[in-house]
Amino acid sequence: MDPGEIRQSLGAVQNQVERGLSEAFVIDSAGKIIARGARSYEFGYEQPTSAQFDEALETGIVVIEDPSNDEFRALIPLNAFVDHFLFVSRPVAGT
Repeated sequence: MDPGEIRQSLGAVQNQVERGLSEAFVIDSAGKIIARGARSYEFGYEQPTSAQFDEALETGIVVIEDPSNDEFRALIPLNAFVDHFLFVSRPVAGT
């Protein structure tokens, strides 16, 4: 899939689970954004650390708490794509 096709697929998935997600990105292990959901903006993007990428590869998912922004994030390797990760965020009250 080229980046445009990935972007379309990401948009479709984000709309299906939109109730809880504020952002959805497909990124590589360097943190570069490959595609972003329709309401996901680069200025709000918090790049995962290299340790978080390592943990996601080892365990299949890493959940990142960000109490200062009242947000949880999840980083999930996309095994069907070389060096691609799904990175989503969800607002929560009182983390």
